[in-house]
Amino acid sequence: MAGCGIELFETDGPDAVQRRLGGANSRLDALDCIAAVGGDGTLNDILNALPDPGRIPIAQLGLGTANCLARELGIPRKPAGVAKLVVGGALRRIDLATANGRRFFGNASCGFDARIVHRIAARRSGTLGMTSYVRPGFASLRGYREPQLAVHLEDGEIVRGGLVIASNLRNYGGIFSLSETAACDSGTLELVVFERARIWDLVRLPLAGALGRLQQARGVVYRRVQRATIVSEGAEPVPVQVDGDARGEAPLELSLEPRAVPIVVPPDQASGRGN
Repeated sequence: MAGCGIELFETDGPDAVQRRLGGANSRLDALDCIAAVGGDGTLNDILNALPDPGRIPIAQLGLGTANCLARELGIPRKPAGVAKLVVGGALRRIDLATANGRRFFGNASCGFDARIVHRIAARRSGTLGMTSYVRPGFASLRGYREPQLAVHLEDGEIVRGGLVIASNLRNYGGIFSLSETAACDSGTLELVVFERARIWDLVRLPLAGALGRLQQARGVVYRRVQRATIVSEGAEPVPVQVDGDARGEAPLELSLEPRAVPIVVPPDQASGRGN
């Protein structure tokens, strides 16, 4: 490809990437770019495998279910288009968020959506599509009780709700619009707190998100933060998901390092919304 040397390998998680790169700086120094061929989970695995995610630009060929970052940055969905970006694209530095120490670029949450992710993870075999979430979603309603969550913000404010999503992107899951003001290089996480998460709310609020009206919906609180802690005030454990993968239970410690990761993007996306 345009005189570039290419090394191809498969990965099943951060450990596989670390083993392949050997964790040695000399091996990493030989790389000009890492291309993630897969979905948001693959990109997350690479992000968590690199000793310093700010050193080597990352490109993505979005072949996953949602491909949220690729959608937001206008990255081509065909191999030839991504190959052209690797050779002649621009760089845009995006914010690096962490959830209980795990890096993420998209979103992390506590509540019903994470309950679905945990159910899928326990039974998953093979790749997922959008329809893969329908049956687990209905099954997750059985025995569901609305969580009691408290979000402790860095300025001392406490916001309570039944579902909390921390997002670095406008879109969630490739379907729902969480926020028109969120941006991957804004320097802040967008916290979306659903004050109630009863079954009726779990129907009403996603519908508002699908229609792009979530910010006008009743019972939704928005905050912008660089740090926050989400804790459960109820007796039952509340599951956590990070970039679509099951990641334990609350409490959830969130933090953000502004513009820490270089991503290969089309030239018209180089300036970013956070400038």
